[in-house]
Formats: sequence, C-alpha cells, structure tokens
Amino acid sequence: MRSGQFVKQASGYRAFVPATFPPELPIPMEAQIIGLLSDADQALERLDGTTFTE
Repeated sequence: MRSGQFVKQASGYRAFVPATFPPELPIPMEAQIIGLLSDADQALERLDGTTFTE
C-alpha cells in the first residue's frame, strides 16, 4: 500500500499526489506494519515528553 505518488508536472517539477482517503478496507495488519506503528507511537510519546506549556 502506498501513501501516494509523485507526478511530473508540465513545468518539469514533480508533485506528490496523495492516495485517496480513506484507504480500501480492511488494511492488512502484518507484523511489519504493526512494528512500524509501534515505533511511530513511541516516537510521538518521546516528542510529547519534550514539549512544555507555560
């Protein structure tokens, strides 16, 4: 499953065009995807821990 694609524009540059949302269901929850989601969740928790409010 890809999140989108790069499309060459007439002016020569490439633009990222996201895939349609929501994705087709069901999303396969393979071990690799679950691991990547877990890593992303942990990274967000670390980021949240570094912010503060006054």
